Amino acid sequence: MASYIFILEIVFVVWASFTTVSPTTATESSSSLPSEEEEAKALLNWKASGYYFPDSWDANDTSPCDWEGITCNTAGRVTVINLYSYQGQVYAELHKLNFSSFQYLLHLDLFDNGFSGTIPDDIGTLSKFTYLDLSWNNLSGQLPSSLANNLTRLTELDVYYNLLMGEIPPAIGKLSNLINLYLHNNSFNGSIPREIGYLKNLNRLGLSSNMLSGSIPTQMGNLRNLTWLHLGYNKLSGSIPTQMGNLRNLTLLSLGGHKLSGLIPTTTFGNLKNLFVLDLSNNMFTGSIPMEIGDMEHPIQLNLSHNRISSSIPTTAIGNLRNLSALDLSNNMFTGSIPMEIGDMEHLTRLNLSHNKLSGSIPEHLGELNFSNYITLDFSYNNLEGFVPDK
Repeated sequence: MASYIFILEIVFVVWASFTTVSPTTATESSSSLPSEEEEAKALLNWKASGYYFPDSWDANDTSPCDWEGITCNTAGRVTVINLYSYQGQVYAELHKLNFSSFQYLLHLDLFDNGFSGTIPDDIGTLSKFTYLDLSWNNLSGQLPSSLANNLTRLTELDVYYNLLMGEIPPAIGKLSNLINLYLHNNSFNGSIPREIGYLKNLNRLGLSSNMLSGSIPTQMGNLRNLTWLHLGYNKLSGSIPTQMGNLRNLTLLSLGGHKLSGLIPTTTFGNLKNLFVLDLSNNMFTGSIPMEIGDMEHPIQLNLSHNRISSSIPTTAIGNLRNLSALDLSNNMFTGSIPMEIGDMEHLTRLNLSHNKLSGSIPEHLGELNFSNYITLDFSYNNLEGFVPDK
């Protein structure tokens, strides 16, 4: 019996050696992620590099969960850092925050705080990120490719109104969960990456006021959930791709301030019936206004100014846009008379037909509208007769 018990003890020891985690392994596993003390230390080091951080960020408190702008999960780990417009300006360098200390971070909002420096590469280690807003700061340098490659859970990426430059990384097409992407008002150059066409969940896309060049990629037509597209004031050239007609949910389309040329595509704007705002101004479009523009059901603003559009103003197309509050056809080469139907636009507050080759009389009803405090009219630099209202 004693020998039998001895054999059982040996078997138990062997089995335990395979099933019990060694102290060394356990220590390595627990230390693979930063602790809450390390999160607090990273925040305090960041605070020491700038000004006007919250006073509650206190070195005597090892847990940051009660600090202003900080939210933690039930395990006491930081999941949210929100300093949205905190006291106006914080004035610190973004790269002095050790992002690798925040492996549970989901949400970072630093909107309008005067942050400077670059967006560090280690921001790409935060694979749980769903929301990132660094807009309205003084950030410079490039958009890190690590951000585009790794933060695949992001639904919101805002870096607008900064000093960012370089090309938009093609890897941005990997951020397939993005709903809003705002890169406008920076100094991004190069072309619009065609990989943006992979972001099929996008609802809003802002790339305006950069230095982007080349043509509008045809893949933009894949973004069928877009409701808001602002590409204005870059250096884009070529024509409007017919694929843009696939964006049937658009309510705002701004393509003003480029070198776009050719005809305004008929089929494209015949499909975009939900547009409220259409801006094609300051380009080199020729030909005439497509009749299909009159199919838009809810237009509020239509701006085709500063192009090379000729022929007459289409009576039916423009007359159908009864909800317009602003119509700007100035600085083109329109001929013929002013359609009487423009006078029937009950919501019109701004009408600019100046610098064309229009002739005939100004419709009497438009002359009467000039005496209203709610409308601005400009018919100057044409060949019109009759009452010419003040601007």
